[in-house]
Amino acid sequence: MNEIEIAKYYFITKINEPEDNSLEFELICGVVSENEEDVLIVDKNLGPARRILEDDNNRYKITFDSYIGYAVLDESYADKLSDNFTGYNPRIYSESNFLNYIKEDTFATKDYPGEFKHYAFLSKNHLLNVAAESEPKIKKIK
Repeated sequence: MNEIEIAKYYFITKINEPEDNSLEFELICGVVSENEEDVLIVDKNLGPARRILEDDNNRYKITFDSYIGYAVLDESYADKLSDNFTGYNPRIYSESNFLNYIKEDTFATKDYPGEFKHYAFLSKNHLLNVAAESEPKIKKIK
């Protein structure tokens, strides 16, 4: 888990439900390329930059055995994240807009299924929000 917490960049891949009401995905730590490349947008050269690449030696399978709800967002649109969280990746919220949505659109409460939290996984390609009553299982793949 420590390697996940100290990495600066992440990618989320292979999001799926291996069984009903369970969720798993891969979280891959990223590294900055040693090679610089010119960034071209239309006909403008913005100058040199370094790509963020997947680190094949730092892959993790994240599994929620059960969840109340989850949402996948394009990271380009993530804007209104609360500053009231613990952890780094995932961020863990006890109050958030996502939890408000879950509370409004479901009958989930602290009585049923029990206390639950919002786990937010931030990456270079997705923002994955999960409302669950238990912590995810994290297993290093490589």
